[in-house]
Amino acid sequence: MNKIQTLDAKDRGMSRWDCIKIIFVFFCFMFVSKKLRDTLLREVVDKVTREIKEREG
Repeated sequence: MNKIQTLDAKDRGMSRWDCIKIIFVFFCFMFVSKKLRDTLLREVVDKVTREIKEREG
């Protein structure tokens, strides 16, 4: 009986730590993806403006 209870407590601790890790990774991913999105948008805008200038010129 005691063994089962300690295993339960261990599992609970692990799951809490896993939640913290998942949230941390999620926030890191959001931050990185935001930076990536900004750079990609900048590149696309540069490309489009360059094409428009070439067409006009």
